[in-house]
Amino acid sequence: MLTNPIFLYLNEHFMIKKMLMQNTAPAPPPPGDSEKQGVTFKISGDATMFLGRKFLGAHDTLNDNLGRHYYKDCLIEGSIDFIF
Repeated sequence: MLTNPIFLYLNEHFMIKKMLMQNTAPAPPPPGDSEKQGVTFKISGDATMFLGRKFLGAHDTLNDNLGRHYYKDCLIEGSIDFIF
């Protein structure tokens, strides 16, 4: 079970430019402890574009859940399962 992300996007045809998204949850949680995941961003909308974005977190930083997404000049940083 995932805890609530800082940002959840579900719609289509969306663009974000030059924005920092950071989760400062303690890192990392004990193995198997899904209640302490620090999901920074969860995207489920289709045709979404990210330009010059920074996604910073420790555990489960970016949940690229559903849809087609384009990332250009982005930094995605984490320590465990940072893109899933």
